[in-house]
Amino acid sequence: MENIEKIISPYELILIDFDGTLFDTASYHEKAYEIARSKSILEKDLYKFKCKIFLEMVKSNPPKKIRNGHLIYEASKRKNKTIVITSATLYENIETIANCTNFKIIPDNIYCGSKYSKKNKPNPDMLLDAAEDFKVNASKVLVIEDSKVGFRTAKNANFDCLDVNTMKFVYYKK
Repeated sequence: MENIEKIISPYELILIDFDGTLFDTASYHEKAYEIARSKSILEKDLYKFKCKIFLEMVKSNPPKKIRNGHLIYEASKRKNKTIVITSATLYENIETIANCTNFKIIPDNIYCGSKYSKKNKPNPDMLLDAAEDFKVNASKVLVIEDSKVGFRTAKNANFDCLDVNTMKFVYYKK
C-alpha cells in the first residue's frame, strides 16, 4: 500500500481504465462475441448484440475485481486525487458492472468509448479532454492501464502510464 501511495503522490489526476484494470472482463467480452458471431446477425449489428449478451452475463455473474487496480483506486481516493475512469467500453457497461459489484462511481468522472466512438483508443482525445476538463497539467496526470493499446494512448497524450499488472511504468517522462 505504501508503494502505491508513493507512486501516485506526485499526481493530481488519475485516469484509470475499466476493463482489465478495475474488473476482469476479458472472458465476458470474448464469450459474448463468440455467442453473437454464432447467430445470424448482420456485421453492422454485431457489436450492439454482443453488448446485450455481455450485460446479461455480467448481471448473472459479476466480474471479479482486479486487485492492483482497486488498490490504486482506493489509495487515490484516500489521498484526495481526482479519479476519472477512461475506457473504450460503453457507459452502460461500466454502470452495470458498478451496480452489480457495489463499486461506487462518480458519473461525471467517466469518459468512455460511447462518447468517442469515432476516435477511440489509441487516439488520446479522451485522456486529453479529461485533463483539460479538470484543469490539470500533463505532468500531474497518471494513466493506469492494462493493455498495449492503452499504453499507446497514454503515450500519445504524453502522460505517464503505469501497467496495473506489473505495477511498473511503461511510459514515464523524466
